[in-house]
Amino acid sequence: YLPISLSFILFYLSMKIFVF
Repeated sequence: YLPISLSFILFYLSMKIFVF
């Protein structure tokens, strides 16, 4: 997996958790 993709996924999950 590309580092950028992993970072993007991690950021997305973090945002969801933060929003929650």
